[in-house]
Amino acid sequence: MTKGEEALKELLLAIDTKMAKQIVKDLEDPEKCTPQLYNAIGKYLERHKFQINTIVPDEEVNSKMAISLDAYRKNTESDREEERMFG
Repeated sequence: MTKGEEALKELLLAIDTKMAKQIVKDLEDPEKCTPQLYNAIGKYLERHKFQINTIVPDEEVNSKMAISLDAYRKNTESDREEERMFG
């Protein structure tokens, strides 16, 4: 691998790591838990070919994700109710 290729690989890894950290940080903020964030997470996981059944659960991460999901559901509850009422 050339120096240029190594530098590019290092840069891409740094960007990818920063993106992953930001996604986790955003999951902790109920205001940022939007469909767009969940879409970005899906694309991130797809890009890395993660499959849920191959990942060993991390209790701390699972707990944070559950809290974020609950907050998202509470924030969008009225939207879902309106959608059910008006189709």
